[in-house]
Amino acid sequence: MSGNTCANVFTNGKVTKVYPLPSTSSANLNDSLQDFADDVGIPSLIHSDLAAAVEGRHTDFQKLVRHLRTKMKYTESGQSNQNHAAEREIGELNKRWRRCKFKKRCPRRVWDFGLVYEGEILYRLSRGRDGRTGMEEITGQTTDLSDWLDFEFYDTVWVLNRTSMKMDTVDDERLLAKWLGVSHHVGIDLSYWLLLGSGKIVSRTSVQHVTQSNMRGDILKKRIDEFEETLEEQLNDENFQSEETDLDFCLEDVEIAEDDPNAPTDEEYGDMIQDKKKDVDEFDNDAYDRYLGAELSMNRGDGEIRGRSHKFGIRVPKSIEEAYRIDEENGNSYWADALKEEISEVSVAWEAYDKGLSPEEVRAGKAPDLIGFQEIGCNMIFDVKMSDLSRKCRFVAGGHTTEAPASLKYSSVVSRDSVRISFLIAALNNLDVQACNITNAYLNALCCEKIWYKGGAECGEDRGKVMIVKRALYGLRLSGAAWRNMLAQTIEEMGFTSIVVDPDVWRRRAVKPSGEEYYELLLVFVDDILIISHEAVKHIDALKQVYTLKPESVGPPTMYLGADVSKMQTASGEVCWGMSSNTYVKSAVGIEA
Repeated sequence: MSGNTCANVFTNGKVTKVYPLPSTSSANLNDSLQDFADDVGIPSLIHSDLAAAVEGRHTDFQKLVRHLRTKMKYTESGQSNQNHAAEREIGELNKRWRRCKFKKRCPRRVWDFGLVYEGEILYRLSRGRDGRTGMEEITGQTTDLSDWLDFEFYDTVWVLNRTSMKMDTVDDERLLAKWLGVSHHVGIDLSYWLLLGSGKIVSRTSVQHVTQSNMRGDILKKRIDEFEETLEEQLNDENFQSEETDLDFCLEDVEIAEDDPNAPTDEEYGDMIQDKKKDVDEFDNDAYDRYLGAELSMNRGDGEIRGRSHKFGIRVPKSIEEAYRIDEENGNSYWADALKEEISEVSVAWEAYDKGLSPEEVRAGKAPDLIGFQEIGCNMIFDVKMSDLSRKCRFVAGGHTTEAPASLKYSSVVSRDSVRISFLIAALNNLDVQACNITNAYLNALCCEKIWYKGGAECGEDRGKVMIVKRALYGLRLSGAAWRNMLAQTIEEMGFTSIVVDPDVWRRRAVKPSGEEYYELLLVFVDDILIISHEAVKHIDALKQVYTLKPESVGPPTMYLGADVSKMQTASGEVCWGMSSNTYVKSAVGIEA
């Protein structure tokens, strides 16, 4: 659809980048090499076949190779196994694209976007004996897959019509499209390649999932079905047949016999050799516990948790009833005290349905005022803290069983760079720094979803009744967004304004007693607040009027975002703030030992 007939694949067996091309001319190959150098880096060695467009000394490709000071190595004609890294990866790309094409019913005409998508996923996957991703090996950075996981290739999505400015407009102002991948080089925000119903490919930022609720509405379902039929007819492969030429591009698996004298050795394959992985059933709980550094618990769907029975030598219950039995057997009230503390705090999150209907009657549709509500399961999670072996309970909603909203929203967090810059500002302007943590943050916000569940032992005398969720329980899909909106409203009422570069950095114009003007800063990491001001304590007191703060968290910060924080003095006598990972490293070494 973009006029591409072939693709150039750069790979070392773990780093894989695909560049679709209109033809195999030297100029196009030159452009793909330049793009690879810009995206990943200049390769020290390129191993290629003896294609005329590649090995000709006066070709554009060779001129760029000499300019980049890259060495060239060639495969002997007819000996494809000599470049086994590329052949093996092309085979993997071919397999993944065939699977994707069958699963999503993709037309062949989007092959170029499909190969780019699969190549980007492979670039970010952990492969090889060292377990590292290709991106991590090249850049040294932790791999971020988030840009590529929100949608799958060829998903049907809604895209905002440019004539409208809001995503929550009427349906006639939204267009249906097929998602083809991330367009990193278009615009300043995260944008995606989209295939519209007209067959045109565009890049847009405002994209939403087509949800199950869309498919249940007759009008929207009809519109979606018509879009699928129209697009399938327009892109029918039978309408786009061309005669074969020497430039036709084909991905094929290369099979090399074990007794082939030209087959590469294990040393030549190097890190590309992947050990045979066990099936899931071959792993026991001990294996998972060693890998996670904690005990594995799995939701069985019936309100109880199955897994190992002990942690740090302490028996861990699977239900509230078992927790009380353990206390009775041990002659103490450790688990009961933990349950009492958790239930006293979380009980504000629900209330019993006052119409006297049973859960079975509500499921049967006999409660008109609960139409549109979704039923979930809830669990009490039990744990033992490593630091002091104290017992901990957490009541969690099974929000993963609810239908995904049109646009998932989470509680965003301040970036580490913003934190470092803020500490620098505090030192340069001789400002006070105070921190605090809000207790049970999510439960302060109202639930913005229609949710009910069948009460369990945590509900006391209301056990077995229909319980309506009123607060943003941990585990619900929109609880994070509900909490952030509430906290943002509180901060705005304090006179702070969110900045554009980092929405979780808030500032307010202020004046010191000396008359010097500056900006007070307030940083938010979900429920951890950092305030930088000449009167930071006053803002802490303002937050106390609205929320309950953990007493031990209030004061000058000693740790923020997992890093140690402390004041230090430079050689010139200036006082500044420093951040280190001492506590983290000591804890890691202690656990490993």
